[in-house]
Amino acid sequence: MPFTGKPGIQVQVPTSALKFVQLFCLTDDDLQYITAETNRYAHQYFTENPKDSLPTNSRLRDWKDTSKEELKLFFALVISMGLVVKPKLEDYWSMDEVLETPFFGTVMARNRFELILKFLHAADNTNCKKRGEDGYDPLFRIRELHDRYLTRSQSVYVPERDLSLDEATMLWKGHVSYRVYNPKKPIKFGVKIYEVCESVSGYIVNWQMYTGKTEASQEHGHCYRIVFDLLSDRLRELGYRLYMDRYYSSPKLFEDLYSHKIPATGTVMPNRKGMPQQIKSTKLKRGDVVVYQKGNLQCMKWHDKRDIYVLTNTHHWTC
Repeated sequence: MPFTGKPGIQVQVPTSALKFVQLFCLTDDDLQYITAETNRYAHQYFTENPKDSLPTNSRLRDWKDTSKEELKLFFALVISMGLVVKPKLEDYWSMDEVLETPFFGTVMARNRFELILKFLHAADNTNCKKRGEDGYDPLFRIRELHDRYLTRSQSVYVPERDLSLDEATMLWKGHVSYRVYNPKKPIKFGVKIYEVCESVSGYIVNWQMYTGKTEASQEHGHCYRIVFDLLSDRLRELGYRLYMDRYYSSPKLFEDLYSHKIPATGTVMPNRKGMPQQIKSTKLKRGDVVVYQKGNLQCMKWHDKRDIYVLTNTHHWTC
């Protein structure tokens, strides 16, 4: 199948680090949006908790609306904290000669940093739907920024022909309903993210955060829906080739992908619906291969230390 996409960088590459970051996030529009929502949330908070009713020594009494320029300094400190790692937040402003890092105190006072951190927001809480209500979105508080960043990442770069689909775990130990735990992974607690990446560079072409199974995922299975959601219209009908592991692969999925000009290859579980019945019972010696074919879809069983099953309508084997 011919590849008709036009891969490559779609924008002029900036010469400064800040401009490069702003291709994707923390643009002036983003900072202005976060500023407005942060100040809105602070006003909502003080409407319910007037400053006069707060303890005399509470730092909340000192709150003043933030600005776009101040948020630039705030996020600069957040990024710096990833470079200079300390045990506790207050240690960044410590005057102890062992822990002292003067940079943080010269940029922003600790109390001010913690105030902004308390009220930092990217959504209007009054529009948030509760669980069970129509329109409920587990990602509501970050949805606007999430969608902005995703749109930009897709507009900046068009991937080469070969794509890889898998999942990643972003470390997160906070309290969210969709946090996952997997003791076999290096990151045991976190948020699971399904990703489609360009095989050559690893550039993330599309992603979707896992927030739990929904009724919409049940017709052909959760994995089937995930794959089709990630392979949006901008990737279809162009001849992209997709590679995945056995968690996602199935004959039904591969046939439907091919109808959108997306041939696929991946390991597969032998008990998937549509797999040839006799392939599992076929006994092979080490190094032996057996191939079954249905139309342009091939299923291969190869024996090494154990049986390996591969499904493809991209490559073709002969025995």
